[in-house]
Amino acid sequence: MRKDILYSWLTIVLVGLIAALCSTLQRIAMPHVVCKEYSFDKVAYLSEGQESSLTFSIRYAYPVAVNAPEEVLSKLQRAVCQTVLGEAFLDMRPQQAIEAYAALKHTEYIQNNLPLLQEWAIDHEDEPLCETCFNEELIISAAPMTDRLPESADRFLWSYAMDVYEYTGGAHGNRYLLIQNYDLETGDMVNEQDLFIDDYYEPLKTLLLNALIAQTDNAESKRDLRRMGYSVADVVPNENFYVTQEGITYVYNPYEIAPYAMGCIEIFLPWETVRPLIR
Repeated sequence: MRKDILYSWLTIVLVGLIAALCSTLQRIAMPHVVCKEYSFDKVAYLSEGQESSLTFSIRYAYPVAVNAPEEVLSKLQRAVCQTVLGEAFLDMRPQQAIEAYAALKHTEYIQNNLPLLQEWAIDHEDEPLCETCFNEELIISAAPMTDRLPESADRFLWSYAMDVYEYTGGAHGNRYLLIQNYDLETGDMVNEQDLFIDDYYEPLKTLLLNALIAQTDNAESKRDLRRMGYSVADVVPNENFYVTQEGITYVYNPYEIAPYAMGCIEIFLPWETVRPLIR
């Protein structure tokens, strides 16, 4: 009797260990990107003796390893650099690239504003310059948002986002979020046409609108959304989405489907809802 109990207990333990090992091996086999963060901050003044300045800040997550073919890492590195900084910086090391990018933005800031400052000084010879005149900000945060599609999917996606805040004068700055998705088995960018079946657009549009109604307090119809300030006609697939284990999230930047004051708006679609549209 004791032997039977012992054998049963050992069997349970052995099955558990095997399951844990299989799960670990499965996770190891899944494509995974390792990033290193580079950063640079600088306040660059418009001219000597002036308080007007460009405040620049960047946080830049750069892919340094991936458990996939070597060309995948190279593709991701080039794609990320081109998206965040531009083609001119592709052949530079990450830290060198963001510092050169900051220098370029400072040069552009001077070229755009120094003539205006000089003109203002001529027209307002006896007036002090206001504290905020010609002040600008550029704040960039670029990093992965997610890991992959669910285990039931036959591909792995990596979502990378660039979050930008830019102030060039006026009542407020502007913020936008740009998201791109990459296939970790090939390194290629994935858009809606790659991910979804043919004729996906109208069904996906309906899902997005229904999800927005469902997630918005005190909204039960398109009329309610309009009353709140949403532009219902603009709630459409916009290529700006990221994927998680739970589903797909679409991001709409200020003014895209609603007024600036409502900020970036996210619409979440769980996999069970959107799966019929996946290729």
